Amino acid sequence: MKNIIHELYYGNLNPNENFNIQNSAMQEALDTISENERELTELLTGKEKMLFLELQNSWGLLNGEEVLLRYTEGFETGLLIGIQCCMDREDLIFQ
Repeated sequence: MKNIIHELYYGNLNPNENFNIQNSAMQEALDTISENERELTELLTGKEKMLFLELQNSWGLLNGEEVLLRYTEGFETGLLIGIQCCMDREDLIFQ
């Protein structure tokens, strides 16, 4: 087994690299968002178009920060579970 710390350091692990939507409801929602975005971008002009694009950008930034937070919390939770398991099994670790 490769050392996971080395793999992370060298950038060989990237969970987002192979992201694809396998849930049909999510794919349908993404298609609807994309189509509506395209139509609104074509229909809007001037200040309305600028406001819409700013709204999209803000939602994108917020979503990115939320995903990062959840991703980090997932690792932290996993680490805490591992630590707890090790502490509960000191007899196996410190023989």
